[in-house]
Amino acid sequence: MHDPVNSPVRIRGNGWNRTHNVLGKNIRTNPDGSQRDHQGWDILSMPGSPVFAVTNGTISKIKDDGNSGYGRQVYLSFNFKGKEYFALYAHLQSIEVVQGMFVAEGEKLGTSGQTGNAQGQPLSEAHLHFEIRTSLNPGSGVNGRVSPSLILGTEPIRVIVKDAFAGMPTF
Repeated sequence: MHDPVNSPVRIRGNGWNRTHNVLGKNIRTNPDGSQRDHQGWDILSMPGSPVFAVTNGTISKIKDDGNSGYGRQVYLSFNFKGKEYFALYAHLQSIEVVQGMFVAEGEKLGTSGQTGNAQGQPLSEAHLHFEIRTSLNPGSGVNGRVSPSLILGTEPIRVIVKDAFAGMPTF
């Protein structure tokens, strides 16, 4: 599998606050104090950086939510271990593929951006929102989604913990 961005995959944020930028139920807090889910990984990626097909597949959907939601999006359908999945790439600046197009693993799909609800974020928060779905349109929440680590073999929580303890004395 190819990483969706130039390696290595890093979750946006600093220290422990990166844990709310991975897939999880009730891991984000709204301004009113209520909790909400996060449906994928927010991978550090500067606007204009290329994004890539994680594997061979077909572009199943192109969508543009404008200045809300996920903004510009590409959906890649692919098979993994006998099951069909859909990779969502969101907040894109540009899209260089069309619906129905076959793409090869590592092929450029477009460039990372700050569209949708990522518009206006500081560059330090620039990211690619990346999901792995079990259906094309699973609805809200975390249902119909799996951790991208299933496909990529990368566990961002381990990196977050490792980074948090970097520089600590060993005994």
